[in-house]
Order: sequence, then structure tokens, then C-alpha cells
Amino acid sequence: MAYLTKEIADALCTIITLGFAAPEASEIERRGNMTFEYDAPGDRADYERVREIFNGLGVPIVVQPSPSQTIMPFVLGTNLPLALTQNFIDSLIDRSDTVGRMMAGATGANAPRGAYIGIAFTVDATTGIPVPGIDPLIYGPSELCQYDPVYRQVRLGIDDSVKKAYQTAMTYTNAAAAAVAAGNGDDPATANPFNDPYVQGNLFRSCHGMIRAMAVQPMPAGPYVAAGNTEVYAELALGDNTKKVSSCLPCAMFMASFGMPASSIHLGRGDNWGLPGDVSLAVQTAWANSILTHYRRGITLFNPMVFFNHGAANFRDYIKNEICKCPDRFEDEIPYIFLEALTFESSFSDKITKTLWNILN
Repeated sequence: MAYLTKEIADALCTIITLGFAAPEASEIERRGNMTFEYDAPGDRADYERVREIFNGLGVPIVVQPSPSQTIMPFVLGTNLPLALTQNFIDSLIDRSDTVGRMMAGATGANAPRGAYIGIAFTVDATTGIPVPGIDPLIYGPSELCQYDPVYRQVRLGIDDSVKKAYQTAMTYTNAAAAAVAAGNGDDPATANPFNDPYVQGNLFRSCHGMIRAMAVQPMPAGPYVAAGNTEVYAELALGDNTKKVSSCLPCAMFMASFGMPASSIHLGRGDNWGLPGDVSLAVQTAWANSILTHYRRGITLFNPMVFFNHGAANFRDYIKNEICKCPDRFEDEIPYIFLEALTFESSFSDKITKTLWNILN
């Protein structure tokens, strides 16, 4: 048996992204062709390269700039119709005191980076406007949790990158937590610090704010119903160092499986993305089933044209026979191999390009 390498991890992430973006995916039924949004003009060339690669595999995608943080500082997860979603966005302007205080707390030398604050709003399903008297639930920034690797080997004294990544994530998470606390009257309940020392040999998961907000809720019962109250989930791009108002791919995949698609998706980083410990079984099962669906769809596009390791092995056979612990039920492991694949840090545009660009050109 072998361990995950960056090459294998990048290929798996590429396959799952292909499946997620493919025309028959449920996300496409809502959006049309998959759209990936970039925030910095310098990223456009990387996105265009991914578009060319995906188009060559029969997966049409659109690339375009994302909304400016100064115009729209929230990524949304909602099943509201577009008109009611706009009502919700407009209503946020009148409810900005807490957000303003959090933004003010996210400045200076210790300003957080990549700080996305999960918030759950209770809204009137007939208007899209937050229900008066019900304060939004603030889940805070990403939560960090270490764990023993299953598919990736973290070699003592050699793989220091995981330790450095954990320490960096802890620094920025604590900076974001302090800003959240400042916006909520320095309430420590909304901003528990993450100070656990790194344990050599561990991996860690980063449980993003949006996912923390969704994971503790029951799955939506079905399609949008214009009656009663419903939930709208938002992730605040906090501070000047968090300019990208767009969902990372792992979050977008989770949100789609939850029935609340992301308002914007980027090809940036989903480094160390993970599920929170309090996720319900129903929500976790829906997520795992969706990842497996994306994998199955993506592998049919990947295998006919691209053989893993320069033709030495078919990727499906390699992942089944070399990486999975139970080859007879290897597909059950795919979602969890994907999680450990995300611990090899890089942007999705980089993963996709390194996997496919040289082979297809």
C-alpha cells in the first residue's frame, strides 16, 4: 500500500472538481454553466487556463470577476429566489452595527487573513428579510482540529510544512476570533481562542464558518416554500486582508449538498478543509454521497483521456489498489481521501493545471 502524495492528491481534487462542474451536476440546474470568480485581475490568466482545460474535456465553465468586498462583503448560502435574495442583501445595510464593529476590529498589525465569519439569519420566507427580534447566530471563524492521518504519511522531522501551516492558521484564526469578539461586546463565547500546540505527525482540519453554521442545522426539508421562516447562511469576508468574497470549492460542494448553493465560487485554496465534529449524520451522509457522485462523474471524463503517472496506471485502479484501505469498498473511502488530499496546500487552479495542462497540450 502507498500513501497519498501531492501528485495523487491534486489528481483526485481535479477529478472531483470536474464532476462538480460537469453539465449534468445538480448545481448546474440552478446556475447554467458553472461560474468560477476571481478577485484579483492577476488571477484571470490561471482561471482562463482552467477554462481551456475543462472545455477540452467537455465541461464548459465561465470565469469572471467576483463582487468587490466594498460592495458585497458576504458569501451567501440560500435557496431563496433571486428577488428575495436581493431583498435580504438590501436589508443587511440596515443591520450593520455588529458587522461594522467586527470590521473595525479586523484592522492593524494583527489583521486576520482568510477570515470568513459564519452567520445564520432567520428570515421571513415570503419577503427574504430577517425576522425582527431574532438576532443572527454568529459562529465565528474557522475552527481548527488536529487528527491522526489515515491516507497521508506525515514524516517526523521531514514534513514540517504541516506544523508551519497549523501555526499560521492558528495565528489568523485567533486574530479573526478577536475581531468577532470586539463586534459582539467582547463576548468570549463567540471567539474561543485556538491555542492547542501542534502534535508532531498530525494533520489538522479547518472547519470554515459557513460550514459550522450549516452543519448543526437539520437538512432543508425540500424545495423552497414561500411560507413561514427559513434560514439564510452568510459568511462575512472580514477585514482588508480578506478580499475574496467567494466560496472555496470544498465549501461550495458542501453547500450544494446541503441544498443551499453558494452565491459565488472561486478556484482558490481549500487548504485543510474539514467537517466540524458536531455535524449531524444526515448532513455528513449527504455531503459524502455528493462527493462520491462528483468523483464518479469526473472519473468518466478523466480516465478516457488521461492516465495517471504518465500512463503507468489508470487512476481509478491506482486509488483503489494502492491508497484505499478496503479495496472491495473503495468508493466509500473517496470522500475521506479527498479530505486528506486537501492537506496538500495549493490553489485549485494550480492542482488542475499541474494534473492536466501538460498532458492535454
